Amino acid sequence: MGTDLQEVYDAFFIKVPTVDFFGKESQVFQFFKSAISKCYRHTYDKLDYVCDEYTYEGYFKNIISNSSIELISMFMVKEYLVQKFSLLTTRKQYLGTQAFNKIPSNKEEFDLTENSLKYWTDEISRFLMEFPDYSDER
Repeated sequence: MGTDLQEVYDAFFIKVPTVDFFGKESQVFQFFKSAISKCYRHTYDKLDYVCDEYTYEGYFKNIISNSSIELISMFMVKEYLVQKFSLLTTRKQYLGTQAFNKIPSNKEEFDLTENSLKYWTDEISRFLMEFPDYSDER
C-alpha cells in the first residue's frame, strides 16, 4: 500500500483554510481527479490510486514524493479557484458589470478570486521548474 490520499487532501485544505469543505467530499474528490490528470506529465511518480467511491478514502498504489503531493494539492487549489471564478463571472454577466460592482461583496470577492487564481497559477509555474521534463521511461 502506498501513500494515503488523505495526505493530499490535507495539503489542499491547508492552502484554503477559510473554506469549509465539510460534507463536500465529492467536490474535493473532483478537484483531486482533475489535479491528478494535470500532474501525470510533470512527475515521475506513478499516480495510480485506489479510492472508495462512497467515502472518498483511498491510497496511491505506490509511495509518492512530497513534491508530488505538493503539486497535486496546488492544482487542486487552482481547480477550486477556477470553479469559483467561473461562478462569479457568470453572476457578473447575469447582473451586468455595473450592477455587479455596486454590490461591494461581489466586487471584492471577484477581485480576490481573480488575484488568487493568478497567484496560484504563478506558484505552480515556479514549482514546475523544479520537476524534470516528462519522460517516456515511466
